[in-house]
Amino acid sequence: MKVAVCIDAAGQVQALAGQGQIGVYHYVDAEREWQRVALLPFDFATSSSLEVMRPSLLRLLAQLQEAGCRDLVVRQMHGFVRAIIDGCGLMMWRLDGPVLPALQQIRAAAAQRAEPVTPAGGGCRGRHSASQGHTLLAPEQQASLMPLPTDDGVPGSYAINLALSLAASGMNSQQLLLPFLREQPFSQLHLRCAHPPRWLEPELARLGLQLQRLPDEATLIHLLVTSDPAPQ
Repeated sequence: MKVAVCIDAAGQVQALAGQGQIGVYHYVDAEREWQRVALLPFDFATSSSLEVMRPSLLRLLAQLQEAGCRDLVVRQMHGFVRAIIDGCGLMMWRLDGPVLPALQQIRAAAAQRAEPVTPAGGGCRGRHSASQGHTLLAPEQQASLMPLPTDDGVPGSYAINLALSLAASGMNSQQLLLPFLREQPFSQLHLRCAHPPRWLEPELARLGLQLQRLPDEATLIHLLVTSDPAPQ
């Protein structure tokens, strides 16, 4: 298992902004310890626009993927940076504190998650505590950000404002939607988002679910996922 962590000179998790470095850590089963196998510098000026940052960010993400990383740990990041990373398939974790406790927490979560994630493993926006390590989002808070039943009178109807859930939770779209799509019986899911996740259509096709785009609502795209074939 390999995990990428945005770190500062003191070995603390830092924000993916300004100048810094990302350590790539590999868990060695035989020795039961984490080893840092690479250190990748980055330079994202906090005043840079998305257009300026995108090429450098995509190069960095390509390096992480080539290194075999599936998880990226940061203290915080810009919203548009999160959107790009989300589309590249990396699991994002927002944590504070020393690196090793963060790595151990992610490894424990990964051991429990189905491919690629379960809600217990991914819902992580925490802060370091001397007694409890990293604090996960409380279950009731996490549940309120997942798809919720609607009151539109349609049995099995759910809805989620993905844009709000992403901003409030620090989780990514896979962590918020995949457990529901794979495990929850439903007739329809109203999904409102700033942009459709890249993984969504292939996953829905694999699950035999249909996707329609409804009229946009204000600044949000309105998608409808159904478990029955869309009417022609």
